[in-house]
Amino acid sequence: MLAGLLRRARTEGITRGLIGGNRLWLVVGGLAWGARALRWAVRREEEVVFREVLEPGEQLVITARAPSARRGRARGAR
Repeated sequence: MLAGLLRRARTEGITRGLIGGNRLWLVVGGLAWGARALRWAVRREEEVVFREVLEPGEQLVITARAPSARRGRARGAR
């Protein structure tokens, strides 16, 4: 429900605020866009990749590999 209200506030902020010139809707839309950006930044920070319940005696080994040479290049450089 909150996501729907924020989506509506972003849309109205663009149409009534930015295009229509209504300063109040421009502020409301800016706050809604800021909330979206903040939520996106927090979500990007804490991404769950794997989740498992470990029983007593079990262990989890985490290893890191260096990226391959192809992975670091931009698409146009290939």
